[in-house]
Amino acid sequence: NMQILQWKIKHNKDSNNQYLFLTWQKNWQVELAKKINKKDFNFEMIKELHHIKTNKENLLDGSNSSFEILTSLMILYLHDSLKLLGAEPNKLSVDAIVGMVFMI
Repeated sequence: NMQILQWKIKHNKDSNNQYLFLTWQKNWQVELAKKINKKDFNFEMIKELHHIKTNKENLLDGSNSSFEILTSLMILYLHDSLKLLGAEPNKLSVDAIVGMVFMI
């Protein structure tokens, strides 16, 4: 469930095709996505992005990975905690999926 939550937070968009949460994206990436949605892409669009034009960010900057690190650590700690309690996470996942199938 935590892995599903992690993916949904990173990738879900609203009805206007805007990210619900900005986790990994840089400002210029969000600007570019908005412009691409409005018209055809060309490489000149990148030069005109506010955060690129004002040198606040550049194309070679790494993406923000702090969210990914935090959620991955949470998943790791959950996995280790379950093992310490004597439960095997993979078996619990299979049991949960089987249980949900029978509920439907």
